[in-house]
Amino acid sequence: MEFDESRQPVTPNPWAQPNLPVYPSSSTPTPPALPALGETSQPQPITPAPAPIPQAPPAQPSPTEPLLKTIPVFPIGNIALMMFVITLVSMVLAFANDWFDASHGREISVNGTGTAYSAPDVAKIDFGVRSESRNLSSSQKANAAAIAKIKNDLAAFDIANEDIQTVNYNINPDYIYSGAQKPRLTGYTTYHFLRLTIRKLDMVDAILQTLGYSGATDISQISFTIDDTAEIQSEAREKAIANAKDLAQQLANLSDAKLGQVISIKEDSSNPNNPYPMADGMGGGGGPGIEQGSLSVTSNVTLTYSLK
Repeated sequence: MEFDESRQPVTPNPWAQPNLPVYPSSSTPTPPALPALGETSQPQPITPAPAPIPQAPPAQPSPTEPLLKTIPVFPIGNIALMMFVITLVSMVLAFANDWFDASHGREISVNGTGTAYSAPDVAKIDFGVRSESRNLSSSQKANAAAIAKIKNDLAAFDIANEDIQTVNYNINPDYIYSGAQKPRLTGYTTYHFLRLTIRKLDMVDAILQTLGYSGATDISQISFTIDDTAEIQSEAREKAIANAKDLAQQLANLSDAKLGQVISIKEDSSNPNNPYPMADGMGGGGGPGIEQGSLSVTSNVTLTYSLK
């Protein structure tokens, strides 16, 4: 029996992949030869597959290695530029803060109130005449006649013509409404309202009675005022300024500061007026006893000081 090398078992390569058959070094594997005629085929020994070669676990990075990789390295020129920018921004912010304190923060605003009182020297009475008639022309003529009579009676009180002023004049048609029927015109009503200025207050009661007896059908109100308010307003303003100064000085003392110059002044004052509403339809005129009282003018000022 001849020795056939091709039928001998091949020694496995220890560096080959595990669980893969190993063939002789050749581009094409050589199949085992068949036995000759008359020869008995011998069973070939089965070579067990080589055990897999254990692989070493991959190396683990050091705990400090990622930290070292994330630390940026800047050139020295960039660091110097960043320090310059930070310093410049700090200087600008400090300058802006000082400017704001000098122009806005070092000031104080206070409010002061002053009130002055005075007796009125003028009275004003609003009165009117209402005339009704079936005819428009008749309504107007009746109204004009009533007004003329009132003016004639007031002449005894030496009232100037410019102190009698018309404030409202209108004419209204009068209708009767009855269910679903068309409204029916029944006549016209003429209204004439005037304002009477009285400069002698001791005549107010007598004038009210005269208006009632002379034909005035409506007396809406009587008001007392001051003809020239310059003096009383000046007094109220002086009190308001003094009040504001005292308050500003007190606040400055409590804050350990000193008052500087006045930066701005604002004022708001009221006009004196004392109206008395009157009942409509003064049939017999107004009785005596109208009290004129006293009038007040209030001044409100706002002072803004700089602080030293």
